[in-house]
Amino acid sequence: MRVPRGQVGGVTVSSSQPVSQPADREALRRRFDEELAQLQELPVSSWLLQQPADEQQAAPGEPASEINVDVALAPVLVELRRQLGAFPGHCAHITSGDGAMLAIFRPDTNTVFVRDRVDVHELGELSWRPRPMGAAQPPRGWRVTTADAIQWRFSLLGPAGDQALARHWRHAPLVLRETPPFNFSLVRGRQFELLHLLQSGPRTFADIARRVGGDEAQLSRELVTLMLMGCLVIG
Repeated sequence: MRVPRGQVGGVTVSSSQPVSQPADREALRRRFDEELAQLQELPVSSWLLQQPADEQQAAPGEPASEINVDVALAPVLVELRRQLGAFPGHCAHITSGDGAMLAIFRPDTNTVFVRDRVDVHELGELSWRPRPMGAAQPPRGWRVTTADAIQWRFSLLGPAGDQALARHWRHAPLVLRETPPFNFSLVRGRQFELLHLLQSGPRTFADIARRVGGDEAQLSRELVTLMLMGCLVIG
């Protein structure tokens, strides 16, 4: 074995000096061990000692599902639709509690761009701020949806959605003014039956429940969704 010229363990060796004798190899091994022992005694920066712990804390947590993200975004979008009119020509950036941008809302097209990966801990305290429309371009790879589609999911799956239908809506005739303006891949089989029934003319809650079947609490959620989207009105 030949060792390149240089300092090894404090000893200058040359490529012309073979290290072949067992005694020579053992002496070199001991010198390496001594050098390593000295390195262990070198002072180490506290920043270096802290770095692994910091990296562990900053590691991604549990990823939130697409539905969980939409359910969390829906109440913020309701507020945005109500207040963003005071900022004409603006979009809105929705941020998590730690200030990281989570979504962008364009009121002119009703479009919502959502970050491709969101951790569950980011959904606790969402806030928004108006931004010039030039800041509405999302980063590459973000999911594209609409405020109506997000509201649909919230009403179907969010907390207390089955209790949101006002009492007078349960007795008055309900009229479908227009079909929901979103991708119908979000609509399941029984919900197609509900929309088809409402398209045929005014229906009361009891009539709809009898004809469509299923759980009345879930039906309440679906009707609330159509009401909030402006698709369903009292006849």
